[in-house]
Parts: sequence; C-alpha cells; structure tokens
Amino acid sequence: MDSKRIINKLGFMQGRFSKIENNKIQSFPWKNWRKELDTCKKVNMRIIEWTLDYPKLLANPLLKSTEETLFFLKKKKIILNGVTCDFFMQKPFFKSKFKTKLNDLIYVINKLRHLDIKLVIPFVDNSSICNLSEERKIEKVFKKIYKKYLYKSKLIICFECDYSPKKLKKFMNKFPKEKFSVNYDLGNSASLGYDVRQELSILKNRIQNIHLKDRLLNGGNVRFGSGNAKFKDFFNYINNINYKGAFIFQSSRNQNGQHLYEMKKNIQFIKKFI
Repeated sequence: MDSKRIINKLGFMQGRFSKIENNKIQSFPWKNWRKELDTCKKVNMRIIEWTLDYPKLLANPLLKSTEETLFFLKKKKIILNGVTCDFFMQKPFFKSKFKTKLNDLIYVINKLRHLDIKLVIPFVDNSSICNLSEERKIEKVFKKIYKKYLYKSKLIICFECDYSPKKLKKFMNKFPKEKFSVNYDLGNSASLGYDVRQELSILKNRIQNIHLKDRLLNGGNVRFGSGNAKFKDFFNYINNINYKGAFIFQSSRNQNGQHLYEMKKNIQFIKKFI
C-alpha cells in the first residue's frame, strides 16, 4: 500500500474533533456531531466510524433516523466506514453482573444489516472475555445472529479483542470468515505489550478494520509518538497482509481543546512512516 493510498484511507472516530462529554473518553458527540462532518475536511478526512453508546442508544440519529442520517452524510461527502458498539462494552450480555442487553445488540445489527459497513464489537476493558464460559456464550449467540441476520447481509462484524494473537486466531476460527473479522487496534496492542509484526503475521486477512492510537504500556491514551505503539513496525509490515481497509484515528484529544490541531499533528506524525 503506497503512501497516497494510506492518506486517502485515513478516517476518524466520531467525537475526536469535539470536547469530551459526560467525562467519557469516547461517546457520541450530541452537541457537535454535525459540525464534526465539516471540521474533518480541514485535514482532508472523509471517513468516519460512528459511535453508539448508552444511555441514549435508541435516540442516536443513525438508529432513530437512519435514512435521513445516511443522506446527510452523503450530502457532506462523508463515508460511513463503520460503527463502534460502545454500548456493548458498557453492558456486555455475557457478563452475569449486568442486566442482559442482548436485545439492543440484535436491534442494532438488524437495523444496520443492509449497510456495507464494519460493526466493531469490543471485547476489551469492561467487556473483556475472562473465561471459557463467557467465550462459549459469545460463540453461541453470534452464530445464531449469523444464521438469522448476517447470512445475506452486507454488514461485517469486527471483533476487537485483547487476546494474544494466537488465541485470537483460534477464537476467530469459530466464526465464518465472510462475516466475522478482526478490528486491529495499534494502541491497545502497545498497552498489552504485544508484538506488532507477530500480530499482523498471524491475523493477516482476518483484519478488516484498524484503529490508530498510541498508549503507554499498561496505560492509557497519549499523543502519537509519546507512548509504546510501534508505528514504524506497523507501517513497514502492513503491506505484507494486503490490507485494503481504513485507518481510523482513535487518538487522544488535545488537553487545551485544540482538537483540530491535535489531529493535524497526528497526521504529520504518521507521514514519517509512510
């Protein structure tokens, strides 16, 4: 993948051009979501990953007014690459300590299954898979979802998981390749201490979506180049797996509220490696 192709595939996680709302690092930017679709063009970004979260999941415009929202994105010449299901991480159905929210997941999948997009399901942090029993629950539910909702849909499910690469590959082999893939997160990999080259070489073509951010080892998000993410190794090796998808910036925000400036700095940073 040449540098021009990578630049054209850069996108942003919804909310990264806005200040934090309700003290959440990532959430749907209710006050600013329309404005972001203009702001992103100032850094030549036209690809977005939408955010769905609680508490107002069903009021989210992508679910409540789907066709109108899609038309608005088209009018703004913004490509909807994917949707990240933060609501799933907030209340994962397979955790006994949470009230089951499986119906919400099924509703979202059914509502969006006609779209040619990636639906990112996070198995990290609050929704990390902790034991075999949880893994079996997940396998059972998503296989049923596949048969009922995904078999003839355009939607692709992307699991984002904190498993080691070998364990994740084994887990992914339980699901049909044509509808289940991996969302690779460079920052999470750095935080967990995984080897980028090993991950990419093992997961290869199961990777269909990528999040770019920097994190400290066993720590949180930081500005690109300030943490432990191996950007050079990542961009040197990404060509070997024939990846054709987007690179979604899930980067940290500017502490002084200059979010556009922060995004410009992050883009300048990765240009050194491509």
